[in-house]
Amino acid sequence: MVSKIEISRILVPVDFTEASKKAVQRARELALKTNARVDMLHIVPSAKDKSEAEKQLHSFAEEADHITAHAVVKQGPVLDTISQVAKDGHYSISVVGTHGARGLRQHLFGADILKLMKDSSCPTMIVQEGTDRAGDIKKILLPVGSHPMYRELLETVASVAEAFGASVTIYRIVRPSDEKNETLEANINKAKDVFYHRNIKWDEWNTDSSVFSFGFAKQTLMDAHSKGYDLIGIMPYSTDSHTYFARADKELLVSNEFNIPILCSKGGE
Repeated sequence: MVSKIEISRILVPVDFTEASKKAVQRARELALKTNARVDMLHIVPSAKDKSEAEKQLHSFAEEADHITAHAVVKQGPVLDTISQVAKDGHYSISVVGTHGARGLRQHLFGADILKLMKDSSCPTMIVQEGTDRAGDIKKILLPVGSHPMYRELLETVASVAEAFGASVTIYRIVRPSDEKNETLEANINKAKDVFYHRNIKWDEWNTDSSVFSFGFAKQTLMDAHSKGYDLIGIMPYSTDSHTYFARADKELLVSNEFNIPILCSKGGE
């Protein structure tokens, strides 16, 4: 069983874009709430670029909101290096900025972010370039799924909710063809148990399917936007028994048009 997740170390991959600045700002808010250490990571193409990159990182931190952060510069493939640093550094969470499916390949976006979320050893918070939220999180939407390893996401959502004093909504879209799923029901009960024992304010929202689409991401985003949710918690992969959040759905969530940040954990029991 996954124990309570303490947010003590935050990793922020930086490519010096506006999206990265938004990620640094969100990491700063989280660090202020949890007294966590923030490390900004930049990947360089060669060793000779490391010294200049460190200077850029410190300058970038000042521009981003005068955050006190440690500079980490590594050389190697971008996604693999980020995953390795997260693992070696035993980070509690990473905060990554995305600017959607555009720009240079070395920048983080769309499917790259999805791969990063699946490979990362720690939970990942995705912040969109266009988000205009000041960093405060008051309402978290948690779509439930039948994933067999769900506890880590619940504990991560609870830790973020605890830090910001946020409430969590356990969210479920119901289709007429749905059959009773014991794992799904068990995960709902796990969520209630985690939030109850950690004194997290929570409620339930069961809603009928109202948007014609293969998956559920579109309706989830529309509902989250209409009700003013500040964060959506997801798993990065789909279950065998459901198509709720297939790959295309995950990518739609990550680079969503409403610029709602996404909190992702690949799971653990």
